[in-house]
Amino acid sequence: MIIWEKSMSATATGRELERQYHELEAVEVARLQGSNPENGLTEASISKRLQQFGANELTAKPGKPAWLRFLLQFNQPLLYILLIAGAIKALLGSWTNAAVIWGVTLINAIIGFVQESKAEGAIAALAKAVTTEATVIRDGHKQRIPSQKLVPGDLVLLTSGDKVPADLRLVNTRNLQVDESALTGESLPVEKITAPLQPNAPLAERLNMAFAGSFVTFGQGSGIVVATGSTTEVGQISKSLDERNNLSTPLTRKFDKFSNRENSLRTIYIKGSVEAVLRRCQQVLDASGDLVAINRESVEQKVNDMATQGLRVLAFAKKEVSDKQNSLDHDDIETALIFLGLQGMIDPPRPEAITAVRNCQDAAIQVKMITGDYITTARAIAQRMGLQKDGRVEAFEGQRIAEMDDRELAQAVEEGVVFARVAPAQKLRLVEALQAKGEIVAMTGDGVNDAPALKQADIGVAMGGAGTDVAREAADMLLTDDNFASIEAAVEEGRTVYQNLQKAIAFILPVNGGESMTILISALLARELPILSLQVLWLNMVNSVTMTVPLAFEPKSGRVMRQPPRNPREPLLSGKLFQRILAISAFNWILIFGMFEWIRQTTGNIDLARTMAIQALVAARVVYLLSISHLGSLIVAKLRGHSRIIADIRPILIGIAATVILQIIFSQWGVMNNLFATTPLNLNQWLICLLPALPMIPLAIFVNSINPAE
Repeated sequence: MIIWEKSMSATATGRELERQYHELEAVEVARLQGSNPENGLTEASISKRLQQFGANELTAKPGKPAWLRFLLQFNQPLLYILLIAGAIKALLGSWTNAAVIWGVTLINAIIGFVQESKAEGAIAALAKAVTTEATVIRDGHKQRIPSQKLVPGDLVLLTSGDKVPADLRLVNTRNLQVDESALTGESLPVEKITAPLQPNAPLAERLNMAFAGSFVTFGQGSGIVVATGSTTEVGQISKSLDERNNLSTPLTRKFDKFSNRENSLRTIYIKGSVEAVLRRCQQVLDASGDLVAINRESVEQKVNDMATQGLRVLAFAKKEVSDKQNSLDHDDIETALIFLGLQGMIDPPRPEAITAVRNCQDAAIQVKMITGDYITTARAIAQRMGLQKDGRVEAFEGQRIAEMDDRELAQAVEEGVVFARVAPAQKLRLVEALQAKGEIVAMTGDGVNDAPALKQADIGVAMGGAGTDVAREAADMLLTDDNFASIEAAVEEGRTVYQNLQKAIAFILPVNGGESMTILISALLARELPILSLQVLWLNMVNSVTMTVPLAFEPKSGRVMRQPPRNPREPLLSGKLFQRILAISAFNWILIFGMFEWIRQTTGNIDLARTMAIQALVAARVVYLLSISHLGSLIVAKLRGHSRIIADIRPILIGIAATVILQIIFSQWGVMNNLFATTPLNLNQWLICLLPALPMIPLAIFVNSINPAE
């Protein structure tokens, strides 16, 4: 009992004991943990243990405090320059200018801090939504619980595809194999046992233990929890490095058995794929219940008829064994099965999935089906989903793929849309063949055997609901609703985001380019600056925000899923986009310089000249913004007499309205006149500022023909 008192007294002491669990009998481990190797813990003891040992999770490295994240918003080269410029202004006695510069940098930091906090909150919410569950036996009843609620002494059940939730001393195993490569470096899964081992057995050779973070790749088993959270082997590693680092549905078992004692015999019932069951059967029950020789051709014809209707077909059989036999192995069902019948199940494609496939095809995205289904069933389902290529469904079976060389496979993977009865290695080979042809491959999967292909694919997508932990770990993304339509929606959203990013670049760079050219040329020619540094700061840090941010909320274009995928090697700043930037930059420079010089020479008022040059530039900006926005395309369509679906254009309208209001304040409010060296404008001067924006219309049409915004 001394050992038991030590193990329950403190986590550290329990950790010292755990290192010797592999040398103890499983029943002894269960006794020391106050558990039962068959019924597990009692519910009454759970809360006390959870309070004593804590949640089964690694202690996360504390995140950056809010004050530090706020200070990091100033960690930008541009803001360094502004802060230094403000300090220089203050040293020179220009406190007003210094206050304006520092105020703008502060506003920028606040906006960045708020946006970053919202993004981190969204990511944390998503991570919390995707939880891992464990199957345990408590009070003799099987139940699923969040893995965080596991406690030492819990009896955990393991099956293929599971992630081991804590350090376990195995009690029972059935062909159990575990991938421990992340912990031990062993490249191959390890077959587990339950017998005690030598005390000095190294970690990689503790075959009667299953360690947290490893994956079950085959078989089933159960074990007593001996360490949780930071006291596990991986927890100790995490602690030493000071790092942060639904029970998924198990793979469908090959058979289910139901016991029935009769005449000293026990009948076991088996279900599985037609091929696997039929080849093990020699007899069948006829209509009278008598045993007769099985007619395989007749059964296979019936299977083919059912598969043609898109049915997934299972075969059922039985076998009688001695009632003294209390275990069942694969060898027991290899022969002498009695065929019972077939079951056809239909899982019709969701309407939204059919629509998603069609949309993907319109977007030049090839959709291919890799399945374990019977080839005739797979072909029928593909037909319903519209997966035809050139009007037909080309299907290949795994056996045929195995006989292909690389050249033949390259041709098959190009022509085929259905690949049925494929082995895990063949899935990987199909992905590699597509990548060898220069394709960007997204692979979906949910099982252990999908993991290699998910890892190899450019984008591995695991099922968030039905997917195994192994598949989730290998994937890059989780499909939380297990719906193919969500993939198509994600592609559409991704294309929209990229398109809006291109719009933002197409807007910001030409605008800044025109201002930069104006200041650079004026400095080289030793002339008065058409725009002062504080005025540039206003245009870039305030005015640009109200006009650029709405571009991020632009609605999707009706053509976004009718365009072919872009070349992944294409730079963000393409040649055509560069031509657009040069054209608009040159126009902005001419506009600023021309308006400034004209007003300065005609009035002699340099403040008025600068104010009108800025207002003319902003007016041209508004016209240019409309030309690359969804609102602008709606206006053009309306003028041409075409009807278009009106999407959400509120962000762009709010941005333009805010710009107009800010510019009126910029020139008409005395406080702003003093801060930015501007002067109020009369009605005629406002109209003059609007006139130079008119030439922007034909220029925008021209650059859109070179580099379309949508």
